[in-house]
Amino acid sequence: MIPKCFTHVNCHGMAMLLLPVILIKTLAVIFGISSPDQAAASSHQPGVSPLHHQQSTQRTWTELQLAAGAQVEHLRQLHFGNDPLLHALEDGAIESVPDMPGVKLALQVIMSFQSGSVALISGEQYREGDLIKSSPWKVILINGDVRSVTLRNEDTGEEWMLTVERNH
Repeated sequence: MIPKCFTHVNCHGMAMLLLPVILIKTLAVIFGISSPDQAAASSHQPGVSPLHHQQSTQRTWTELQLAAGAQVEHLRQLHFGNDPLLHALEDGAIESVPDMPGVKLALQVIMSFQSGSVALISGEQYREGDLIKSSPWKVILINGDVRSVTLRNEDTGEEWMLTVERNH
């Protein structure tokens, strides 16, 4: 059995249903757009071939964008091994650790910032010129390109180079 409210059409209900449709169609005729096909066809400029239009809208790259693309290509050529934060050492390179009683130094990460580079050595952050944990070893150079830190013993003048640890 169909409810009574569905069997009788109310004039106000029908007007509310048809009013938006009539309004949209009227506005479309006034503004000259009567179908999606006509709207798509109106975007084509007469006298300009689609190929020429496509070539004229090709993107031009800024110097900064080109430099970023070149850096990405350079990084794609590097061998990172299992961990993207680490890199493979070149053949013949050795990881050297200064002989400090009771302290094992390990270079974990080098982070480069506009204000300068920071090296994470044995879980502590150091910048160039910082002394390593109450020892005579001083950070004299942080080289992010080769992922190394050069230390100098202020007492003896001896220098050591730490490189980023590798996962084996």
